[in-house]
Amino acid sequence: MAKLVFVALLVALIGMQGVSADPCTAATNPEISAQSPIPTGLGGDTLQIFGAFQGTKANCFWWYNNAAYVLYQPATFVSASTIECPVPSTSGTDVPDCATVSVTVQVYNDDDTFADRQTNECFSHWGQAPSQWATNPDVTFQEFQYDCGNTGGCTVPVLDHAAPAAGVHAGDTVTVHAAAGTAFGDEARCHWWSTNAAGTAGSEAGYALYQTPTAITSSSIDCTVPSRVISSGNNAGDTLPLGATVWVVIQTWNTGEPNPQSVDCFSHEGQSYGSWSAGDSVTVQYSNTVANACNPVPTISGVLPSVGVNPGDTVTISGSFHANARCLWWWNQNAYVLYQTAVSHSATEVECTVPSRSITFGDDSGITIPPCDTVRVTIQSWNAGDNAQANTCFTHEGQTWPSWASQDYAEVEYACDNDMGGGCLDGPFDMTWENGNILVANEGAGGGGGSTIAEVAGPTAANAGDVVDPSFLSGFNGPSGITHQNNGNLIITDDQGTGSIWDSTAATAFPSAGQPGGNPNAVRVNFNGTAFVANAAFGSISSFDAAGNFLCELASGVNTPQAVEIDDTLGVVYFTDWQGDLYWVDQTCDATSPVDCTTPANCNHVAVGSSVYPTTSDVTQGGLVKAGAVFYISAYFQDAVLAYDSSTSTASECITGVQEARGLLLEGSPSGAPDLYITSYAEGEIYVRNTATCGAASLYTNCQQASANGMCIPEAANLFYYKGVVMTTNCVAADGCNAGNPDLVLGNTNYYKVGSAKEGHMTKCEPAAV
Repeated sequence: MAKLVFVALLVALIGMQGVSADPCTAATNPEISAQSPIPTGLGGDTLQIFGAFQGTKANCFWWYNNAAYVLYQPATFVSASTIECPVPSTSGTDVPDCATVSVTVQVYNDDDTFADRQTNECFSHWGQAPSQWATNPDVTFQEFQYDCGNTGGCTVPVLDHAAPAAGVHAGDTVTVHAAAGTAFGDEARCHWWSTNAAGTAGSEAGYALYQTPTAITSSSIDCTVPSRVISSGNNAGDTLPLGATVWVVIQTWNTGEPNPQSVDCFSHEGQSYGSWSAGDSVTVQYSNTVANACNPVPTISGVLPSVGVNPGDTVTISGSFHANARCLWWWNQNAYVLYQTAVSHSATEVECTVPSRSITFGDDSGITIPPCDTVRVTIQSWNAGDNAQANTCFTHEGQTWPSWASQDYAEVEYACDNDMGGGCLDGPFDMTWENGNILVANEGAGGGGGSTIAEVAGPTAANAGDVVDPSFLSGFNGPSGITHQNNGNLIITDDQGTGSIWDSTAATAFPSAGQPGGNPNAVRVNFNGTAFVANAAFGSISSFDAAGNFLCELASGVNTPQAVEIDDTLGVVYFTDWQGDLYWVDQTCDATSPVDCTTPANCNHVAVGSSVYPTTSDVTQGGLVKAGAVFYISAYFQDAVLAYDSSTSTASECITGVQEARGLLLEGSPSGAPDLYITSYAEGEIYVRNTATCGAASLYTNCQQASANGMCIPEAANLFYYKGVVMTTNCVAADGCNAGNPDLVLGNTNYYKVGSAKEGHMTKCEPAAV
């Protein structure tokens, strides 16, 4: 008896969870995975229905025009993923020729009582009439079309052999030859079959169905060897062993034939493996080795940007790659970051994140790579089923640095001292006022390593924006949070030890009883001297008394909090999470402390960042202030500042043009429309924007540094500012600068950003009017 096959690839199916005599439930309800296009056939054929079935017995139900014309037809085969139903004749029924009908199933176990098996949950149609199916999303069924008196017009193809028949790898081409006297049609599909990974008899099933050939002739068809990792069908999740033998079945027809899904178009005539005979399939054996893993070897052709990069930047490696990719970073002929997950990857590009210059791995652990030093990047790239650790999966093919060829690696140069943050602020984070000037915590570009609090001339000073004292305070380890105590002392958080809070007068850490630890990135003090600290690594908000004694955790379960703000009138402390959403809790320690923010509603959650950027979870790394009813939140990853108006419950992107916006500081009373100062962590600058309107921020700091390198070009049109230095657009056309590959892209009215030209072609000059 012929069995009908279907066009779409089989989906991964759910296996049986065990036999039970209990009545059917919603959890065990049979679910049919509808085939597309609809199977066709004639009375007397067998229809295979695919899905997830938990039972040992099944009945088939055939429906036409909202009525059943065959009920409780015993299925001829039942498994966890397949039920076979005999196609009934339409003779003596109201079903016309060529009609499309629906099929549902009832599934139960041998020892179920009659009452058990009659519960609605035993039926894929839930015991409902077809007129009700559209309103019940749990109803599943299979459509079937009766043939219009033909079998599709195909002549059953007979297969002879495959070449090569052994030693193949995924991606290789195998040519299937027709037997003498057989001609293939002008259309074809390849169907690959295998056992499970253990080679169990009876587990034979398709694992790569309806594969389009790479070439078709009347006597041969070229098929592509699939991966040994099975992703669909009854054996989904298995990986075939090296040396496994598989089968290829051919489906072929001529253009215009009415039914290419007819069993006559398949070399195995739609039969299950146990019924195959000679000529129904050909065998192919995978190689016993992985010698050709990652064939061809991935190669590198270039990288952008190649110079002036900072830790955390993204570089794009161009070349030829496979389906998966990771980045490996090298300095001083040694690896210092291995198997870094690529930001993104394709067949021609891999994006990698520039690592910190502080080496924590390998032979050079403990060393900091100097600014301006050149490092190398290699790529590991492989396909599913490959041995990813094979030498041929690495662009450098497992060789040591001295043996590398030009296509094995890309070179990237870290930014020089006067590139990293403009040369005057080093990874600036939080800010506070000091006698009309601005104090800035220099955490350090790249996530740490800074040691100073810098002083920048305030807006009323004649030299506003100048760094008047780059080391107003020093001796810290990555200072990030800064504010004033009520007695005028500064309170500063840094990464000393596991994280410390410092009193600027005592010059010692608070006696914090082991707290705060956990990367304390922000601090604010209320009217009675209580300090509130955001512990980014611990995911908590802690409080300390005026003497620095730990009081309690006010909130826990926060995703990387790096900013706090207070409102003494309301007695609350505000904070943000990694996504840039706003929360608040009471300032007072009590029996309910800490409040568990893993349930956001417990902490008065307001969707700010997740509302403005609904498709990303990476928004802020600190920066929160309140001006009247409006909260401002730094959007670090979007180079912007968000505004949330609590009086109207509206959130928007308000201030733009600040690379890696982080610390925020308001000027004057927060009840009006003050200026908002914003630190650019990437550029080492401070920007400013009046909060009366939204728009692009203006550069506030004057971080220009003179350089002895290069010569200034007198034509103003050829000069521009970049990271506080004046640079020229001159470049060498042969190295990639031309009309189709412009040097620069206009950023906003205050500065230019480097475009696709290499920074190495730009000469640094003395500051000049432009």
